[in-house]
Amino acid sequence: MEFQKGISIVICCHNSSERLPETILRLKRQVSTDEIPWEIIIVDNGSTDNTSDVAKKLWSNINNVNFRVIKEKNIGLVNARICGLENAQFDVISFIDDDNWVCEDWVAKVHNIFTQKPEVGACGGLNTPVFDIKPPWWFEKNQISYAVGPQSDASGDITWKEGVLSGAGLSIRKEAWTRLSNDGFQFTLMGRQGKSLSCGEDYELCLALRAAGWKIWYAPELTLEHYLPKSRLNWLYLRRMVRNYGFVKLRLAAYGYNSYGKVLNRTHLMKTYIWQLFAFRRMVMLGKNIFKFVMSRFIAYEGDDEVILIEIRIGELAELFHLKKKVIEHLTIISNAKWNLHV
Repeated sequence: MEFQKGISIVICCHNSSERLPETILRLKRQVSTDEIPWEIIIVDNGSTDNTSDVAKKLWSNINNVNFRVIKEKNIGLVNARICGLENAQFDVISFIDDDNWVCEDWVAKVHNIFTQKPEVGACGGLNTPVFDIKPPWWFEKNQISYAVGPQSDASGDITWKEGVLSGAGLSIRKEAWTRLSNDGFQFTLMGRQGKSLSCGEDYELCLALRAAGWKIWYAPELTLEHYLPKSRLNWLYLRRMVRNYGFVKLRLAAYGYNSYGKVLNRTHLMKTYIWQLFAFRRMVMLGKNIFKFVMSRFIAYEGDDEVILIEIRIGELAELFHLKKKVIEHLTIISNAKWNLHV
């Protein structure tokens, strides 16, 4: 399976006209790319503003870098990502969000990693936050929910450690995606949809690539700045985000999420899945949290770690009720998938 060597930068956008200028400016500043073919693809995902027109005006064709705007009418980050993956002409696709400001040698570093390490299917780096205002005191201990901060305590192969990477700055080998797709992989998580804070599609893709035999790589020297506006630095906003994280954990557990070790046999995976299935009991068993569980529906409890755990448990319960009888069916589908080589 041969693909043209190079880097396809894919920016998935929904009403992004105000956020795009700085993102594209950073791409214009790329260095050490003379010998690297690359392109920029803007996926306009059902925007109702002038995202496409703004994108075209912001870019002037430099160094033979192809710039394209593709429209994907089906709302949902997964739909936009798939559109980008399928339309990319090069063998490595690097997803940059519309509020991600990449380092000046981003293209060169991504190219080097995937060229030197043919076993790597997905790679991510170190995202640092940029603010308009002073961040709240609780931000740092919750920064992972904002897709910033270290993704592992060590660089390199994290396949059987964390096993997952944030979608902000996630780079994928097209061969890995194509094989996965041809073998029948389909997302069960759709990611952001308009104002919805649904999540997990990035983790699902990484875990599927791991199951298909590819390595997951963390390169902290690959840096980007993630712009976080005032509207997102809100305690209730954070609570909504982590509740959505709780909502996807059960489906991710079917891929072996939070199951460490290089052998994901069915018995081991079933134990992990069942433990996650009944994880909400951990909240109920903490008697001291019962009162807070009730009162947190009416009181913010800003900065309270226990409330964050409560929101995750609520998300887990919501997903359990959503799946109902399909809980074991979901595990069986993932376990029996053609692309899953580890079960």
